[in-house]
Amino acid sequence: MALSSLNTNWIRGSYEADRDFLLKVAENDPLRLGTDLSGLSPHWDTKDSIALGYGLDLLTNPADRLRTYLAAIGITLTAEAESVITSAKGTRDTLRGLVAQRAVATDPAVQASLDTQIATQKSELQTQAASLASQGIQLQNEAQATDLLWDSSSQSPSTLTPALLHSAWPLPSMSLMAASSMET
Repeated sequence: MALSSLNTNWIRGSYEADRDFLLKVAENDPLRLGTDLSGLSPHWDTKDSIALGYGLDLLTNPADRLRTYLAAIGITLTAEAESVITSAKGTRDTLRGLVAQRAVATDPAVQASLDTQIATQKSELQTQAASLASQGIQLQNEAQATDLLWDSSSQSPSTLTPALLHSAWPLPSMSLMAASSMET
């Protein structure tokens, strides 16, 4: 049976506006609300990554893609910044290995040692994020963060490529009705 008409009630007036609104709420609501602008700088994101804006993952995306995304908003990915990102990927991989070891460790002394090593790696990732900000990987305002939401080379909603999303980012578990009651 074919659809003869589609009746949709948009929260923000269109598919694109709703998509962006829900992503902003899920990824960095304080930035969206203007209550915490720290998301304009590279920052610790989730368990083991560095993100910018509404979750542009600087460690998951390849350098050529990051160059394209950042150039579109007037930011140059320098060789120095790219070197920090490469180093941060190594830190992240070490952190992931330590977390996996910790998950199966049963000896309290080994657990304590791994906890210390994990804390050190997390601290190093935070230092690397701050280093990226000092090298010019810094958004000027929320509008630039919004510009990083989607790859503008895609033309239709069905082919849009999320610029910001992690490779396995879960969709927000909220209904449109609940989202419509959120403050704007």
